[in-house]
Amino acid sequence: MKRLIFLLFLYFQVFHRLIVAQVDAIFEHKLFMSSEGPYLETYIYLYANTLRYLPNEAQVPKCAIEVTQILKLKGEIVDFKKYQLINPEQSVDEVYDDLVDVKRFLVKNNEQYELEVSIKDLNNPQAQEQQITKLLDVTFREDYVELSDIQLVSSYRTATSETILSKSGMELVPMVGDFYPQDFTRIMYYFEVYNARKTFGEEGKYVITHFLSNARTGKVAGVYSKTVRGKAEDVIPIFYYFDIQSLPTGSYFVVAQIRDQQNELIIERKIPFARVNNAMDMNLAFMKDVDYRNTFVDRMPVDSLTEFIYCLAPITGGMENRMLVNQVKGFDEEQKRQFIYSFWMNRNPENPELAWIKYHEQVLLVDQMFASRVRRGYETDRGRIYLKYGPPNNVEDRPNEPSTYPYQIWHYYKIGQFNNKRFIFYLPDLVTNDYVVLHSDLQGEIQNFKWERDLNKRNTPTGNIDDANEGNFNSWGNNSNVLFRNP
Repeated sequence: MKRLIFLLFLYFQVFHRLIVAQVDAIFEHKLFMSSEGPYLETYIYLYANTLRYLPNEAQVPKCAIEVTQILKLKGEIVDFKKYQLINPEQSVDEVYDDLVDVKRFLVKNNEQYELEVSIKDLNNPQAQEQQITKLLDVTFREDYVELSDIQLVSSYRTATSETILSKSGMELVPMVGDFYPQDFTRIMYYFEVYNARKTFGEEGKYVITHFLSNARTGKVAGVYSKTVRGKAEDVIPIFYYFDIQSLPTGSYFVVAQIRDQQNELIIERKIPFARVNNAMDMNLAFMKDVDYRNTFVDRMPVDSLTEFIYCLAPITGGMENRMLVNQVKGFDEEQKRQFIYSFWMNRNPENPELAWIKYHEQVLLVDQMFASRVRRGYETDRGRIYLKYGPPNNVEDRPNEPSTYPYQIWHYYKIGQFNNKRFIFYLPDLVTNDYVVLHSDLQGEIQNFKWERDLNKRNTPTGNIDDANEGNFNSWGNNSNVLFRNP
């Protein structure tokens, strides 16, 4: 048992070094026009859980990301920005958000630029510096109707002052990336129309159409389309959103078009995005059309299909979980393969096989570490937590304290956007390896505020609800309180 704990701890440490070795960032750019000429807008999105945080003087964890952006024209540097990004949170208890950075560069029309971007985590000397190079063609027609790039929007509000996020009286927080999972209920976007007055005159006989199109068929996706009559303006801002709760999983485009009064297409811009919508997809009516032939699912042995489905329980939710509980036992071989393929296509549309391989490796690992004589590793509490949230950053193992059942405290530095979350597991049967989760301070998990009393039941009788000291929390040799609150 001690050797197993040692190997488990060693694996946690190696895995933690691996996951913090690389900052996870997304970079995008858009081109717009202004009264001063064209300008380039750059967006950097940094995932908080891939950054290293070090406590400042007030013991508040802070990241320090150095960003360098170099703009070149014909090999010569024409603009340069070097700066640090630091998270704004001022308390250890705050939810640490991902970081979004926006910068603007004035550029010349009808020129090709080269943009070099580097991103470095100053708190992590072992982290590899990310380097990105983009070639940018600035080609706006100045005497004919034009469209800006389409900017996906994460959130917006009315602008009370001019900021880097301001456009047409609104502050638009960019949506960096093109992936819309199920918890996104709408897609918002912004673009601008230029030179409409010069092209169509004061009467402005033209239309602006914007819609969502299916990337495979090229057709408008259902009712997701909007057409408005154009105005006789030099600059026309368009901000719009569609409710996508009913948009099925798939690849799509946001499309903007200008058409004349004869409905002839004059100009078009579009931007791709991917949608995953389990609520719409994971049902039998949908699955009958799922084609898994010649995929990794087609090669799975038939006697393993049920196990491959049940091992998904720690990471399922909603419709998928209900299907696991209520319907999978009645599935035939065809439906099982369709379910597995649909599940991993929803998780990773670009490479579902790789997503399955990585997850199955973790399932085999937790089976080695946590399985008992009657339960597979993924069926245990520790296995479920491990598969759902990944390995903890620190494990405190206490098998022999005098007054408590054997217990472990798992400490996660970050779980998603949450910091410093802990789980305490204990072994009330004293025989198996099946530790049960007793308490966690993570929202959505078991929260037992009398966990110390239950942990001490091994040697301390309980039953008097009027005794404030029932459970003898401060029993000699018991370190659980200190370890849980101050690991």
